[in-house]
Amino acid sequence: MPSPKQLTAAIVAAVVLSPAVIRAQEKAPETPLTHYKLTYRLLEVGEDGKITNSRVYATIIGAGGDSAPAKIRTGDKFPIPVGTNGTDIQYQDIGTDIDTFHPRIHDRQLSLQVSAALSSVAKTAPSLVPKVPILRQTRWESSVVVTVDKPTIIFTSDNTSDTGKTELELTATEIKQP
Repeated sequence: MPSPKQLTAAIVAAVVLSPAVIRAQEKAPETPLTHYKLTYRLLEVGEDGKITNSRVYATIIGAGGDSAPAKIRTGDKFPIPVGTNGTDIQYQDIGTDIDTFHPRIHDRQLSLQVSAALSSVAKTAPSLVPKVPILRQTRWESSVVVTVDKPTIIFTSDNTSDTGKTELELTATEIKQP
């Protein structure tokens, strides 16, 4: 028969260790991450339907567990004269921002949340206000699903200044582990 000290020690150990054991049992095993190279291709399509400009942005993201978002930032600071004489300068960010969140894979279909913002200085500006640039901006945000290894147009919009359009294509490629 155990001594009172042994019984007390056993009860204390059970009370102290029980929450940790229960948490360990409740926690589901983590799903291993599968990594994908995401290649975004920004296409400017002319009035004739032909691609007039193409830029490529790439990042890597993990799917299948907790994964940090992937963020792409590229651009310039564009000077804009301000003030009564235009002697002061204010800078505006011009470029491309692409954010990717919540990747999930199921049967070679990668679903994710994508947010893209594109900004540029207009090629031609009306002479309404001389020396003041016209800034163009396009924003997209949506949940998208792409088939792995298949280029897919995920966003498209008409240009405001002509009959061309801007498209964003995504290709997801699985990164094979050695």
